[in-house]
Amino acid sequence: MLLASSEYWGKIRIVHCGVDPKLFEMKKHNGRGDRLLFVGRLTAAKGLPVLLEALAGISRLTLDIVGDGHDRKMLAEQAMSLGLSDRVRFLGYQSQSEVRERLKQADVFVMSSFAEGVPVVLMEAMAAGVPVVATNIAGIPELVRNEESGLLVSPGDVDATANAIRRLIEDPDLRNRLAAAGRKTIERQFDVHAEARWLATILARALSGASVGLRP
Repeated sequence: MLLASSEYWGKIRIVHCGVDPKLFEMKKHNGRGDRLLFVGRLTAAKGLPVLLEALAGISRLTLDIVGDGHDRKMLAEQAMSLGLSDRVRFLGYQSQSEVRERLKQADVFVMSSFAEGVPVVLMEAMAAGVPVVATNIAGIPELVRNEESGLLVSPGDVDATANAIRRLIEDPDLRNRLAAAGRKTIERQFDVHAEARWLATILARALSGASVGLRP
């Protein structure tokens, strides 16, 4: 709508990027959680220094970081200075199947980004039944409803990030509730097969000259 004249707004249709929920097994949460997971590029936009500072204030937690980037050395040094070297693992780039295995082991998925679209990796975590803590920016609230299908925090807020993580790791019922709602969100709105069919419908009707109604 920002880029188009208002006379064309009625023609705009949304097709989400999506994932295949069938590739992900739902995780059942019991007891206190102890393992966090982050997946993404190791760059400033991902806000990992905030996550490391939050982790430093919570005992008995480990963090697996999947991905690589030019900030890896700086982040490793920060982890060391915070006394987290034995609790943070930099795993580098991993394949999609390896990421799915990491999700099976995770109790909470954390995204501390300052800039995102609608992140596929959050979709994957939600499809796998891993409750998420993410920043309340850009397209993330379109995917994650705060207190319903995940927890949202302000970007750069170390205390809020730590508190959200702490709530989830200490409360398995909350983890299971948010995880179940997250999975339903993916199945209903971000299933790649449903989105592909919707896109095909839009294109077929447009090519035939027929009007394209709102999404059913």
